[in-house]
Amino acid sequence: MSVIRSFRQLIYIVNIISAMMRLRRSKEEQDKQIVRQKIAEQLARNGGLAMKVGQVVANYKKDPAFTQLLKGIPQRKLSEMEQQLSSHPKHPALEDFHWIDEKAHAASLGQVHRAKLKNSGEEVAVKIQYPEMARTIKAELKIAGLIPMAGPAKKWQIDLNSYKKVLNEDLNEELDYLKEADCQMRFYQSLKVDGLVIPKVYKELCSPVVLVQSWEEGVYFDEVVTWEKKDRMLVARTLLMTLFKSLFEFGEVHTDPHMGNFFFNNKEGASPTVTLLDYGSTDQIAYSERMALLKLILATREESPIDYMQCFGTMGFDLSKLAYIEHELPVICPLLFKPFLTNNAFDLKAWEVTKAFEVILGERKWWFRSSGPAELYLIMRSFQGLIIQLTDLDIQLPYWGLLKKALGEELLQEARDFELPPTPKYTPVPKVQAVSKRLKVIIFEGKKEIMDLTFPPDAALHIEELIPEKVLNDLYALGWDEEVLRQQLMDSHLAPQVIFDDKTDGRWHKVWLE
Repeated sequence: MSVIRSFRQLIYIVNIISAMMRLRRSKEEQDKQIVRQKIAEQLARNGGLAMKVGQVVANYKKDPAFTQLLKGIPQRKLSEMEQQLSSHPKHPALEDFHWIDEKAHAASLGQVHRAKLKNSGEEVAVKIQYPEMARTIKAELKIAGLIPMAGPAKKWQIDLNSYKKVLNEDLNEELDYLKEADCQMRFYQSLKVDGLVIPKVYKELCSPVVLVQSWEEGVYFDEVVTWEKKDRMLVARTLLMTLFKSLFEFGEVHTDPHMGNFFFNNKEGASPTVTLLDYGSTDQIAYSERMALLKLILATREESPIDYMQCFGTMGFDLSKLAYIEHELPVICPLLFKPFLTNNAFDLKAWEVTKAFEVILGERKWWFRSSGPAELYLIMRSFQGLIIQLTDLDIQLPYWGLLKKALGEELLQEARDFELPPTPKYTPVPKVQAVSKRLKVIIFEGKKEIMDLTFPPDAALHIEELIPEKVLNDLYALGWDEEVLRQQLMDSHLAPQVIFDDKTDGRWHKVWLE
């Protein structure tokens, strides 16, 4: 059965890819919209990992065709879901509820029904996982594990296996509603932010595929952007303070920031509130990691001396890759932390990080991206979701002032005084003003090209870190001497030249600067 399911999921994914290719070929906007709508409908029918990808697209691209994936999809009948309430001895029984509403809010992994508890009379939300979802996710993850390295991932040696592992762990945890219940209870007990509502969990009624929490109501984010400025301001402050406290004080961040996971209330006579839903995807941040990040922000703001590589190393960055842009880190950090460098409200629209990275680093920006730990993408997903929300709210906030308010002077001083652990070993890359523009590596086996890579020129100083081990062994066997080569390249200021060109045993290896 698992083979059949995996095959079906493969066919499904192939159909999605085919539709996306048609979308790229379409020239008329009307045709594109029809294809996008078809893709969204397929994602909604299947749910699971593919639908989550669609939710990310909807969140970032704001394409109307994908909006349904954020607000809910066609629900299944309650009768199809009731088996989940009795398939495990620890599940809540139908007898625990006075009634369960047939109407539901359906999402990627399950759907939520409104219900009333028989004993207390409290109204609750009962989240029930689709019966086949665990098998579906397992099949999709198996297919995702077959994805080869290509594009920037191959060129800059991004560790896709680590990303696949993080994705696998994140989705498997999201399938376990008991773990989600525990996580939600931690947030409920420890994360205190003005205006933030975290639903109460009824742990005694939860199971691996059923989660029961207090019933909460509200409107979606697209309605909040029409509120008066003073109300949008309070919502924006709550969202930002929630991230600050989660990241630096609580040490656990909600990492699934799409529209469907937020409710907003603006009742007359009360301040607006933000209800944070669905705690299946969160990320815990080690004390040393969050202290290193906070210490780096403070040092950048206060222009105090700091060992940049030591900070990034503590946060889990691969220093052997980051070394290629080590000399630019004092320039990069003020760009990354720009909102914290002023005491005034900061306009996010003026924070052109991508463009600035391109100007400073060019293609070498991939050294920074590829050096980051795979787990960082979960935090970045949360952060980028927040930036989208704050930009859409059209509100400017004093980031430094709110960071101080969220954390307090005691925690800020704790970060200043935090002693960074010793820097992991890495080989510093000498600063060389390169004459050439790029490093090229080509390998042929017979007439078949098996490698064609392009790197920034200073990568030639540590080319042994960029070439696959098997190929590198071949080069060593052919007389490769990396230390002699490195000195020659530095003396020439990385001028255009052929570094290695040899044909042996049917293989042609060529490495050159141009």
